[in-house]
Amino acid sequence: AWLPWSDCSATCSGGFRMRRRDIQVEPTACGKPATGMREEVAVCTDLRPCVADIDCSLSEWGDWSHCSCECFGIRERNRFISRFA
Repeated sequence: AWLPWSDCSATCSGGFRMRRRDIQVEPTACGKPATGMREEVAVCTDLRPCVADIDCSLSEWGDWSHCSCECFGIRERNRFISRFA
């Protein structure tokens, strides 16, 4: 019979857990050897991310630039990332 699953190897994001089973009765010289896996490993899928999921923050818009020319010119303004995620 399988032993219970171990605790996950991590507390957040990716980790794994394992379980094993032992041979109850070893075969005699005439018997067949045990078959199947002795250990089983599984990915822990119910863990929270290690890094909080946050959005970037943007600065306020800057002032408009001067017009690039008298006719059909371009004005622009910028803003920047103030906090990276």
